[in-house]
Amino acid sequence: MNEEHQIRHLDAPHLQAYQKQLTVDAKLVQAHYHLTVDDLYQFLYQLIELYNDYRENERYKLSDELRNDIIYLARLIGSLNGSQWEEIAEELGRRYTHWTKQDFLHLDILTRERDEARQLLTHFAGKYKDTLDELKIPTPTCVFSTGEIDELLNFCEHEGFSVLLTALSGMIATPDEYTRKFRRISRYTNLKNALTSLEFLLKDFAGKGGIPLNKLTLNPTIQSVMKKEAWFALFADRTSKGLTTARDSAIFLFKLNELMQDKELIHSEDSYWARVFLIASLARNLTVHAYPDDDWFYGDLFGEMLRAAIYAILYSWQIARKEGWV
Repeated sequence: MNEEHQIRHLDAPHLQAYQKQLTVDAKLVQAHYHLTVDDLYQFLYQLIELYNDYRENERYKLSDELRNDIIYLARLIGSLNGSQWEEIAEELGRRYTHWTKQDFLHLDILTRERDEARQLLTHFAGKYKDTLDELKIPTPTCVFSTGEIDELLNFCEHEGFSVLLTALSGMIATPDEYTRKFRRISRYTNLKNALTSLEFLLKDFAGKGGIPLNKLTLNPTIQSVMKKEAWFALFADRTSKGLTTARDSAIFLFKLNELMQDKELIHSEDSYWARVFLIASLARNLTVHAYPDDDWFYGDLFGEMLRAAIYAILYSWQIARKEGWV
């Protein structure tokens, strides 16, 4: 066993021995109770159905306890036949229904966060044309495919940017989660983390593309990475006028409204991208320096800031792919 910074990790031989012992113990349990793998899958299915019933009837403490039982039973099955979590889910889907598979997968918080992040990104990607139509911007050309979104999520998981998945997942809530997930502090934190993720991604792209960064905050990073884009001059002009910085929430509100009412920023699709990155930059500046508790922050304007963060991330991913940085 290795220990560093008071954190212990099993080394490879000890981990292998531990996993072997789990298999031995699992087979002893199976033999003692005369259980087949079919029996265990049937029991797992029944527990999942009961778990869903408890959630629907708002019996959350019982459902939480049952969730633990489901996880332990799945681990028992995995120890018996070497199946991973996803493989057990596939087998549940084959034996029962797609929804059984999905319910089981979402008991794993990382899998659920990824699915919910994908759902939110796909939603905004599908609404892109509608957004430009509302602003009377003609002939939008950008398309964000589900394949690109999946690649982005894979990249974030591989590169250690899973904070984005957690932040976006926090923006989606079932009825029983609404009160907890949509508290003001939660919404603020998730927006801040989404904007931080944009900053992390752009810095990573800059490193992979050999782009030097003069400063490590979001706005200068955007300027370094996006300087070849058609909308960059417009972005730089509004930045030079101080529209991406604010000392407090009142000044932030004034500047956000100024950006949103700037007709030159909705003249074309290119100018819209300057608007997106300007709003994202301004929102990042506020959220990193203050915790606003004003009503306006959590109303329609919150949606504008979230939209800017997500569209900036999707656009940046497209540029990174096009330039061969990823």
